[in-house]
Amino acid sequence: MIRRKRPRAGDTDTRIGALATLARVRSLAGEPVAADAALEEALALAGGADAGPESWGLIRMRAILALDSDKVTEARTQVTGLLAEISEFAGVEEVMATLVALTRIQVRSGHCREALRTAARCSRALAETGVQAAPALYAAALAATAGGTADEARHLAEQAVRASEADGDRLFLLRALAVLGQAELLVGDPRGAAAAVEALRRVKELGETMSAADPPLLHWYGDLAEALVVLGDTDAAGAVIREARTRVSGEAPGSVLAALERAEGLCEAAIGRAKEGALRLRAAVDRLRRLPLPVELVRTLIALGAAERRARRRNAARTALGEALETATLIGAAPLAARARDELSRLEAGDRRGEAGSGKPELTPTEARIAGLVGGGATNREVAAELFISVKTVEGALSRVYRKFGVRSRTALAHAMAVAVIASGAAVDSGEDDQVRPAEQTVTVSQVGRMRIPRTFDTRR
Repeated sequence: MIRRKRPRAGDTDTRIGALATLARVRSLAGEPVAADAALEEALALAGGADAGPESWGLIRMRAILALDSDKVTEARTQVTGLLAEISEFAGVEEVMATLVALTRIQVRSGHCREALRTAARCSRALAETGVQAAPALYAAALAATAGGTADEARHLAEQAVRASEADGDRLFLLRALAVLGQAELLVGDPRGAAAAVEALRRVKELGETMSAADPPLLHWYGDLAEALVVLGDTDAAGAVIREARTRVSGEAPGSVLAALERAEGLCEAAIGRAKEGALRLRAAVDRLRRLPLPVELVRTLIALGAAERRARRRNAARTALGEALETATLIGAAPLAARARDELSRLEAGDRRGEAGSGKPELTPTEARIAGLVGGGATNREVAAELFISVKTVEGALSRVYRKFGVRSRTALAHAMAVAVIASGAAVDSGEDDQVRPAEQTVTVSQVGRMRIPRTFDTRR
């Protein structure tokens, strides 16, 4: 039975509200210990966790604070207990807020199938009652990044962004943009990375206007750096990482440190320091093994497998990717399982080609695409427009391509790539359309095996 609210002096209610606000401010400022202390005092004034409706919001806040501090089991226990208490008699908005919190916890704890079911409950409540759309759409998008598909997650996140903007809800706009960035990163291609950078830069800017430095924002810094690495803009990625490091306090949870280590490792690998990148990624893996965060562990194992492959440590790559696939399958992380399978298939394809002894230059996906376009006669500005990146990024990537091929000019690059075609004996169709296309050049490409690179520049979008 629902408990009746105890009569209290007005100043007590005011103090509880002030403490809750203080907890939010402290959390956003990256001070979880101070935030938790404020919530504990507020709950004591409210009469404890069993005080009834006046304590529900405080319990949710404390659970999310625990989640952001990597105390996943504690957060799950608090929210599932709260949901069981309120589900029979609370209003739909109260239930919705609790379901959204539970979805966040389930995704972080690797209960991906359960997160999809919880998010579906949010969607049903939205359809039946027409309550505020942004939280339900955010939960659905977040669950899809973990257990659905990249396309589904992207579509839902875009809807959540629009709904948050329409409601003027900056907090859920921040969250929706972050999930949109994550969804765009799932595939790992340059176009998705460009969209991820756009979304995550908005997260960064919005977070700064809100003076936010909480753990989730620092995770989003890591995602932004990863997206910039995919685009080949390692200078910008390094700047983002350095800025994030200045925001890390002594109370930073291990997941934040691991996210930054993963971004640093990917950045190192992208500039040709594959062994150093693998070392940084292994440190992140070791850190995550001590935390109940299997989704983050899988992401990092996939990154490590790709870096190990670039360092010609094929057995180590196979071990990391095999563990990633096994764990992702076990927890129902479908998008990450697909990524792990793709990486393993590319590794196996490299084995069949004898890639380790091929002597061909090893390029990142973006470097390979840029090399192909430049080799086909495109200007730097045309390449930038085609790949949705800056001219400066093209110039930096092209300099690395020149070094890897051992050339100094665009003409020499085109010749070197033509030689690679003759050596490989490969001429395949790009699959981009049904037209007959010229023979294509192939070079060894890190992360994605052999990337097809057209000789001629195509300006179609």
